[in-house]
This record gives sequence, C-alpha cells and structure tokens, in this order.
Amino acid sequence: MTFFKNGHTVESLKNRKHFFIIDPHISKVKFGINLIQAFYLFIRLRPKVIISTGAGIVIPFMLIGHYFGSKIIFIESGARVYNASKTGEFIYKYADQFFVQYKTMQQKYPKSILGSLQ
Repeated sequence: MTFFKNGHTVESLKNRKHFFIIDPHISKVKFGINLIQAFYLFIRLRPKVIISTGAGIVIPFMLIGHYFGSKIIFIESGARVYNASKTGEFIYKYADQFFVQYKTMQQKYPKSILGSLQ
C-alpha cells in the first residue's frame, strides 16, 4: 500500500506494511520523483491489481501498472456527485473497472459501474 505521508497516515499505519511516496500536486519536479518512486515500487511489488480512490499521487503508479498489464480499478470519490475529479477524468481511459458512487456521475463516465447503496 502506498500513501502520502501525513500525521493521520503515519499513526493509522503503524503496524501495517506500507510505503510512503511524495505527493506531486502541481510540481513537475515532484511528479518526476513520484514517477521514479512508483516505478521502483511497481518493480519491487509487481501487483496484479491496483485499486485507488483517487488523488494525483496515484497516476504514475496506475499508468505503469497499465503498461505492465496490472488490472486497474478506480473508485471515484463519494464527494463527487456532479463533477468529475481530474484524476478520475485522466484514469478513466486506462481503468479496467471504474466505479462511481452516484448515478449522476455515470453521465460523466458512461462505462462506469455504480458502486453505492443508493
């Protein structure tokens, strides 16, 4: 499991196997570092499935996984009711399965799977 390091993740992952990678946000330099970290972790772990709920931190890892044949599963945030996230818009074309929480989001992502209890 890879995470962006902050107080919450450090505390909640104390006794679990995890990796911290840099959050690229809008920095090209940090994106490059994130890409190198993602490639290193991918080669080390060789995941068959990559699941993410979003954030730009995951884009390099999912793209590398897609290129090497991992199954890509993306779950659009439940906070997204009417507007798509930037990460979701980007990953949609690479995802093997793409889940949304609201029927309204299926208009944005026609091939998505409704994954909520509504």
